Amino acid sequence: MTLDHDSPVASGAKSIAVNTAPYGGFQLNRWGTALDTTRCKSLTFRIHGGAKGGQNLRVAMMNGPAEGPRWQVVPVPQANAWTKFSISLADLGVANTQNLYGLRIWEADGVEASYYLDDIQLTDEEGPSLAGVVFDDIFRGFWFNNAFAADVAATNATPVHGGARSLAVTITAGGGCAQISHGGSFPDTSPYDSLSFWIHGGPTGGQKLQLFVKRWNADVPARDIPALQPNAWVKHTVPLSVLGAANATNVASLWFRDANTGTAQPTFYLDDIRFEAARGKPAGTAKAAPAASAGASPTTEGAGPSQPVSPAMPEAPAVAPSGAMLTPTPKTADGKGLVYPYTPYNEGKLDPQLTGWPLTDAERAWVNQGEYFRKPGHEVQKHLPDMWFVTPTAARWGKDGEENVWVAHHATCIEKVRALKDGIDIALLGDSITQGWGGGWDGAPFNAAWHKHFGDKKTVNLGIGGDRMESILWRLDHGALDGASPKVIVLMIGVNNAPLVFANGVPATSAAHAIKLCIENLRLRCPQSQIVLVKILPAFDPGKEVGAKVREINATLDGLKLDRDPQVHILDLWSEFTNADGTLKTALYSDGHLHLGAAGYEVFASKLKPLVVPLLAKP
Repeated sequence: MTLDHDSPVASGAKSIAVNTAPYGGFQLNRWGTALDTTRCKSLTFRIHGGAKGGQNLRVAMMNGPAEGPRWQVVPVPQANAWTKFSISLADLGVANTQNLYGLRIWEADGVEASYYLDDIQLTDEEGPSLAGVVFDDIFRGFWFNNAFAADVAATNATPVHGGARSLAVTITAGGGCAQISHGGSFPDTSPYDSLSFWIHGGPTGGQKLQLFVKRWNADVPARDIPALQPNAWVKHTVPLSVLGAANATNVASLWFRDANTGTAQPTFYLDDIRFEAARGKPAGTAKAAPAASAGASPTTEGAGPSQPVSPAMPEAPAVAPSGAMLTPTPKTADGKGLVYPYTPYNEGKLDPQLTGWPLTDAERAWVNQGEYFRKPGHEVQKHLPDMWFVTPTAARWGKDGEENVWVAHHATCIEKVRALKDGIDIALLGDSITQGWGGGWDGAPFNAAWHKHFGDKKTVNLGIGGDRMESILWRLDHGALDGASPKVIVLMIGVNNAPLVFANGVPATSAAHAIKLCIENLRLRCPQSQIVLVKILPAFDPGKEVGAKVREINATLDGLKLDRDPQVHILDLWSEFTNADGTLKTALYSDGHLHLGAAGYEVFASKLKPLVVPLLAKP
């Protein structure tokens, strides 16, 4: 970084030249006392993209020694040109603070970046608010493209409704979807009453689409979008109440999906997507509309109401496992790990420490980054959902800039294993349902069902709420059972992966493959242990959406025949937790759809015991 660069400059004689390593950043700190922002309303600066432009940058303010509660996306810098950027301090989470210590701008693509900054200042002018904005030239906040069976270009220059860019969407197969996901904590829709967007049918028009506002762990209705008009922008404003998303605190994504046509569809365009406040007041400041000469036809309001339709989708049949999934996974040359399907991971291009505990400084810094930025494919800006589950990935608990609390819970589990070591009868491995047995990192005692059926067994519980298949792989590679040889290991994992199979385009075969990798990893590290694999318990509505994907994963898993290994035993409890008509026995669940209550754990333990006890007696 050079603070007195001579050229280019936006004004005056000097600018700041920034050259960063992948994920590197530029930071300005306040010297001495913190700054009071009560009389300031916005941050402005000018940015120059250098000879190349196109850098993917984030900006945050330092509220005290830690990063502020919100970061925002910097508009893509232009090559060989200065662009002014302005944002309200409220959108950065530092309005009316007396504790402002600095500013941070960093690169988010994992590549080297060079750019220039000038005229950085806090002003008392009202900056444009980004509240509620999803896309307006760029994805805002934590929103990002997560399309499946569709190509989405986020830098389309024509046609545009406002500003300089729109989203160009091409549905490549029936059921394809321009999915826009939220990568941070779920947004709260209570300040808003509608979702608005502009849509353009391209030269042909006629595309048939449905709109969903997807919520985590909840069924939502669809909204038919009237057939798109050719060569015209049309605005749609849809009440959140119609979309099942009013006053919601668990919105995960927006879907612009093929309306079950079963075929690919011509390219269409989206722009100015935002949640709008009550009484029709925009949640943010709209972009300036382009001049008529920009090629956009005169805009028209959406014609005619459209009725909500059933969100149910045809359930895809389980796909037969590939030959690669049926063959043993090769081991690394040193025998300490598996050779995973994603080659860049094996080459150390993601995690700097592939195996071992404790973590190196480099690995600790890596796992402290947001999980989305560590997903396979992100390092080359590709959407590779089929690699997500089969590539070891540490989970992430806590805010950006803070230590990853999940790693601390993993460390607690390791200490529990070391305390018992070779004296372990049963090791439990999984997510919150496993954690619910008690005896885990959170200090909760074993529950009544475990005491009743296994109270005389030395048990260590390694379950951590929210864990997915890829986090189990990471934990096994980073010390979870090192040096231990439990007589029986009980693994149940996958219910937290099912929403990604439903909403993010991850194949069910990838989920089954990941469970196979978990089993192989356990066999590598604990070769004397007997392993009980409990298939994913029914959850949500087993007949549709996420619940149907749980069934599909289990069905695909059956095709792998993992119990051909005499030390692997499979327990299927589906019929114990569902009624004759396929619905859940809700009385067994504490929340009626996912987590088990006391009665559910009693059923689980009573069915687990006849399988585990004979295995404990094996020499």
